[in-house]
Amino acid sequence: MSRQPYFALPAGAGRGILALLTVLLLSAAAAIPAAAATTRTIQGTVVNGTAGAHVPAGLTVTLRAVGQDGKVLLDRSTTVDAAGRFSFADVPDQAGATDVVSVVYHGIPYLVDASSAGTGPLTLRIYETTTSDAAIRVDSANWLLGEIDPSTQQATLLVMLSITNAGDRTYTGDLRGDPGAAVPGVQPRTLRLPLPQGASDFQPQVGLDPAHLLPVAGGVASTAPVLPGTHAVVYTYRVGYADGVVEVQMSLPYPVTTMRFLAPDAGLEFRSDRLQDGGTVQLNGQTYRVLAVDHLAANTPVTVDAIGLPSVPANRLDPRAVQIGGIALILLALAAGLLLGLRPRAAVAASPAAQRRALLESLARLDDLFAAGQIDAASYQIERARQKRALIDLILGSQGVPGESGAG
Repeated sequence: MSRQPYFALPAGAGRGILALLTVLLLSAAAAIPAAAATTRTIQGTVVNGTAGAHVPAGLTVTLRAVGQDGKVLLDRSTTVDAAGRFSFADVPDQAGATDVVSVVYHGIPYLVDASSAGTGPLTLRIYETTTSDAAIRVDSANWLLGEIDPSTQQATLLVMLSITNAGDRTYTGDLRGDPGAAVPGVQPRTLRLPLPQGASDFQPQVGLDPAHLLPVAGGVASTAPVLPGTHAVVYTYRVGYADGVVEVQMSLPYPVTTMRFLAPDAGLEFRSDRLQDGGTVQLNGQTYRVLAVDHLAANTPVTVDAIGLPSVPANRLDPRAVQIGGIALILLALAAGLLLGLRPRAAVAASPAAQRRALLESLARLDDLFAAGQIDAASYQIERARQKRALIDLILGSQGVPGESGAG
């Protein structure tokens, strides 16, 4: 007698059950969550960089991450412990994100880029403040003769300064009896940038926030604090000329290690009361004349007369020979190694998001220039760090952190 199975399937039912099992298995697989994104811990210590000073208890440290599209991806805060230590756990590793750790001390933000810090501890340096500019010096001051407009008899000058706060305190400025200084709420001035009489169309290019600039007697002043370290400042302005001669007046209220005047070698003649002939240099495929002097005391007046500029009607000098405008001037500075700066000048009214996008595009162009061999490795690293820093400043600014920040 044959043994019967405990149950039997109707003919053809096996294929239906198999199909059902397949669907169930696929559904179960779909329900299994994807592997969790990798995370890391960002930790470090707040250190006071001023000799003899300490880190006060209760400082709040903030971590912000911004994506390549400018959107805020993360915003956390924590308090330092008694030793100044801080830690942020489970921070998502997000491709292309910029992570910034910051702290506000005496109303001034200090920060460090944590994007590429890995798992190593960070050092976030703060400083005490001073109203004295005794530690401010200019390592390199460069004036370049740029665009010439014969129709309006105007010449554009590009000024590039490498400014160092050699002290261990953040310079917060003073009023020095400026007009309006007694008005409540007027901010102290820090960096002062003299302009010659009759100068017009002052345009900040690098290292100067228009929101922190004020017109003062004889020039422009910044109200942003100046942190210890070296800072790049680039700006342009226009001056008039007549009879083919432009007088370039150069003076700074800080001691200057090296001052230079550069102009295209296009048949111009130069006379100066202090600068000496420094020969020529090849910049961006063109030959430039250089006049230079070393070790100038603060407020030393320097004058250069450039003779032979085009007049109306145009004379023997083709104005195109000295017509280098906008980004090309900044690229010239980069190629010269005098002061590094490469970014499109954003309109004052541009939104923080638009400025972030512009900086991200500029970083991409910088990477392309380096990949093409048009920038040496040292210049590339310095300029990329500067632009990344500018991006970080915008990230902080967009979150309502007051003032202008600097590297710790």
